[in-house]
Amino acid sequence: MTRTAVFAAAAAALVSITVAAQQARPVAASFYDLKTTTLVGNRPADLGDYRGKVALVVNVASYCGYTPQYKGLEALHREFKDKGLVVLGFPSNEFGEQEPGSAEQIAEFCRLTYDVTFPMFSKVETQPGPKQSPIYRRSEEHTSE
Repeated sequence: MTRTAVFAAAAAALVSITVAAQQARPVAASFYDLKTTTLVGNRPADLGDYRGKVALVVNVASYCGYTPQYKGLEALHREFKDKGLVVLGFPSNEFGEQEPGSAEQIAEFCRLTYDVTFPMFSKVETQPGPKQSPIYRRSEEHTSE
């Protein structure tokens, strides 16, 4: 076998192993079985705390064309939080680096600009791959086509 063929075979084997490992990652039985961390303080957060409520999970960013959605999300939160709806914000910097700030900067921007009081969590990876958040992986795997 030539050196090139050996390299190609090794690369193909590595891709197969990586894909198999990604597929083997367990997916929580329910969204409410997942754990994450808070935006401020990076403290553990159990999404089970929201069991029994309708959770609106939103990918947010401070420097995006949709940033004004914070105003509407906050209005939803305030109007329906006592009626069983919870808005959960998950910042991501994956789309054009529109959320480059630190957790403290994001929290301050949300508080000062939109008076956000709904729960916000640490930045997550939303796109498929080895770093994708289990929250988005589960959502993606349980979305009908």
